[in-house]
Amino acid sequence: MTNGRITDRQRALLRALLRDSTDDKIAAELHVGRRTMQRWLKELMEEARVANRFALGAHAARNGWLDRRED
Repeated sequence: MTNGRITDRQRALLRALLRDSTDDKIAAELHVGRRTMQRWLKELMEEARVANRFALGAHAARNGWLDRRED
């Protein structure tokens, strides 16, 4: 993520989180291991400067991360 933009991978991860999927389901959907998915989630939370998944969802909603396509 740079300048408030997120990658397609990060967007897919956020969408899966919003569906309240388990870590295992999200990892399978993204075709990666559970630990890789968890690392991606941790990195996204650190970049957003939030402490948990709920705060990440709120941050994503406030910043329009799921409402538009990034170029």
